Amino acid sequence: MHKLKLKNINNPFEMRQGEKIVDLDKYVEMLKRNNISYTQEQYEEAKKSLDK
Repeated sequence: MHKLKLKNINNPFEMRQGEKIVDLDKYVEMLKRNNISYTQEQYEEAKKSLDK
């Protein structure tokens, strides 16, 4: 299991400086395993930023 240190617990897709999400699907699975909630808006925003 990962030791998870989030920058902002209210938005788990907000990364600290120098960090980025490489595989969004894998990251979402990790959030679910650790019972960390997120909104659909936050997910869509993260998806958009990865597509850039």
